[in-house]
Amino acid sequence: MINDYKDIKECIYKEEHYSVRDNGAVMRHLRDGKKPRRDDGVWTFGVKNPQNGYMMLGQHRVHIIVATAFLGARDSKVYVVDHIDTNRCNNRVENLRWFTRLENALNNEITRNKIIYICGSIEAFIENPSILRERLIGEPSLEWMRTVTREEATTAYNNIKLYWEEQAANPKPLAGGKMSEMIFSERIPEIRTSSLHQVSKPNIDNSNNDQYNSRGNVSSEEWERMTRSLRKPYKELEQVSKEKERVSIESFEPELVQAKSPAVAWQKRWKTPTDFLCCPSEVSNNTITEYFNNLIIGCNYNSTLYYGNDKPDFQKIVDKAYIDDNNSILVFSVNEGGIKPYALSKIYISDDKIIHESIGTFFAEDGARKRFTLAQGLEWTGGDSIDDYC
Repeated sequence: MINDYKDIKECIYKEEHYSVRDNGAVMRHLRDGKKPRRDDGVWTFGVKNPQNGYMMLGQHRVHIIVATAFLGARDSKVYVVDHIDTNRCNNRVENLRWFTRLENALNNEITRNKIIYICGSIEAFIENPSILRERLIGEPSLEWMRTVTREEATTAYNNIKLYWEEQAANPKPLAGGKMSEMIFSERIPEIRTSSLHQVSKPNIDNSNNDQYNSRGNVSSEEWERMTRSLRKPYKELEQVSKEKERVSIESFEPELVQAKSPAVAWQKRWKTPTDFLCCPSEVSNNTITEYFNNLIIGCNYNSTLYYGNDKPDFQKIVDKAYIDDNNSILVFSVNEGGIKPYALSKIYISDDKIIHESIGTFFAEDGARKRFTLAQGLEWTGGDSIDDYC
């Protein structure tokens, strides 16, 4: 599939030189005077990120590289690349287009029909965007998404489009199933509700027998005993599953990573070692106050040199606040070149370590500002942002 293409273009993205094929394959060029990296000079569709379903090459999303090469560069703060068939691994040129964030929700026919199904109408969504989050159940299925041939892409798009058109026109409860490889078949089977807890009743004619009810030739007591015995294994399995999930969640503790500098700085939910430029070099009774005073709005908060980059990325301080009875600091920062440029982190002391815990990253400043406000226990009156739906 990687050699099934018609056109090649070149582009510069994030100071990297790429060759790009119209089937979604990319090749990162060697850097002048630099040591070759593992994926340099190799045609690839990228590696699927299991958390968000996007194809990645190093730190960068392949679909943005493809869109930049064939559709031109756009301001990532305003525009996003839309996958027309909603398959995040299908980076063929004909499946990509630049949209503003609101257009990405409303102009994609499949997404629009999803919104109509969930919210009742586009007007209802625009009037109250939070209705989408309130009614949305479960996480999006990512397993079915993969690199596809031109024929598979067409089939999958038609199947998904038809399904959500039918849902929007004739709303009915979803069965709780997930997308699968069947989406790439010519016909997808009708999604049915689970029969896990359903018990089939005997098909016995009892119309002339008053002592028996609609359960056929079975008394009420016997029927109840049968159904109870059938349901019991599933209920026990369900309870065991929930208990395992609860223990897993309660026992999970994100790994600490030592920062690049200073030596007392550590990171939580933050994998790439980072230089914390305002961090005190030692822990004392006054560390939190000293750190807070070092954080000057508009100045650099930290710097990170990501794999494959020549220059570090800097995060600048947008705002700061004390939380947890002045025992922790909340830092609102921005990396103007990032895909999700805004970030929140929490600083506190634990076991003579200065912990920098990532609270989240955000597409929009309002999204980060909302989280920053709520984390302080304050009321947010600014409404919803794109981050409430991502």
